[in-house]
Amino acid sequence: MAGVYFSTNSFASAIVAGLASVFIDLDHVSDYVLYRKGWGGVRDFFESCHEGRLTKLYLLLHAWEWPLLFLLLYMSLGAPQWTFMVALGMAYHLAFDVVGNRRIVKPRFYFITHRLGKGFEGALLYRNPTKAQLAALKRRSQG
Repeated sequence: MAGVYFSTNSFASAIVAGLASVFIDLDHVSDYVLYRKGWGGVRDFFESCHEGRLTKLYLLLHAWEWPLLFLLLYMSLGAPQWTFMVALGMAYHLAFDVVGNRRIVKPRFYFITHRLGKGFEGALLYRNPTKAQLAALKRRSQG
């Protein structure tokens, strides 16, 4: 987050924004552990995420609502500057995900309220759901 450092002249602000833009991805781990009901190893983690095996997509941190909340706290309540840096780091990450995954997930995917409305069902959130996601959706809708 060199841009943050050069615009704020604060190494601490750049670190906070950078960490926020990286740690947002920890929610992939929690989704994977819920899906596998445990840890199956690094290789299985990446394969499961990349191949669309996860049938539910909570991704609680991958949501535009969070940077908006942090920005509102900073602007309206005078919250500390780190809240603005967290918002900036998360928004940076989300913007790249939106562009990079535009052919994989449906348009409003990065709003947690949208995913909640779809029951976090991968079959309803991906543009081309996997057979496993479609089967899981069918099982859940019948039961």
